[in-house]
Amino acid sequence: MKIGILTYHKGINHGAFLQAYSLQKYITETYNYDVEIIDYENRELKNKEFSIFLKFKPFFSLNATKIRIWNILKIIKFKKSSHLLNLSKHSYKITKINTSKYDLVILGSDEIWNFKSQFYKHDSTFFSQNINAKRIISFAASFGSVKITDKISETNINLIKTIKDISVRDSNSKLIITKQIGLNSTLVLDPTFLVNIDTPLPKIKNYLLVYITNIVNSEKQRIKQISKDKNLNIISIGYSNPWCDQSIIPISPIEWIGYFKNASFIATNTFHGVAFSLKYNKPFYIVDEITKKNKVHSLLNQLKVKKDEGSIYNTIETEKSQLELKRQIELSKLFLRRNLE
Repeated sequence: MKIGILTYHKGINHGAFLQAYSLQKYITETYNYDVEIIDYENRELKNKEFSIFLKFKPFFSLNATKIRIWNILKIIKFKKSSHLLNLSKHSYKITKINTSKYDLVILGSDEIWNFKSQFYKHDSTFFSQNINAKRIISFAASFGSVKITDKISETNINLIKTIKDISVRDSNSKLIITKQIGLNSTLVLDPTFLVNIDTPLPKIKNYLLVYITNIVNSEKQRIKQISKDKNLNIISIGYSNPWCDQSIIPISPIEWIGYFKNASFIATNTFHGVAFSLKYNKPFYIVDEITKKNKVHSLLNQLKVKKDEGSIYNTIETEKSQLELKRQIELSKLFLRRNLE
């Protein structure tokens, strides 16, 4: 079979890159099929993302200049990592890419259906518009912060109805598919759980890893207290957090994994931060962020992970959760098997 994967693969976001790479890697290694990442980008959204990385105020301050340089180096790291993806012809218009050559197109993973996102709204391509493959399914797709009360456009509802087999990444997305669209869907795990990726480990040890975009002062103090109690330095990766002992911004997706593997403890407010904490069986603390609550807490419930009295998730001590993770991985593989064999 010739398989096309349509997802957010070029955003300067470690989790987004790794979910695309992981699904490609799993299908290629398991089935030996010809798998391509469909190299479609929305130009408007790409420009918006780059502007966020480069605009800091006051524009000519030393700190803003330093972060801007770090982010440019980070973007370069992502560009250099693109060789890991087997990309189709590139275009900012999906109609310029020959999708009819694919036996199957897989939509997802990630928040491809989050029409409320500042980055991804108003693009029906990810709902299957102008995809001319013989068959279309979704894998671990998500509506992100969209609520059951938010109205989906008639266009996107009709597009979803053309998808032959639907799987989603969180219970909120499953509820939306059932209640608003009237279809069945399968709850699966993010593709990053399906594969193991070789990565170099950082030389540093005994650290509390921070992977956080925005954080209020009270949460900073909470993380500092955890680090003090555990006698760990605080290292932030991917984003500048001056309150940490060190911030490492220019980091590739593969290097990023190594910092998770080697961490003693993790603090995060992102879905993939939680996912990789679970994947590598690390104790972690969640800084709740309203736009990510749906998917983060759905994953915790799905894997039966509970927090202790200090609001820390001690997955390393929870054998039940590890067994549930293995079971959910097999169920996710089963969904792909029924569509690929």
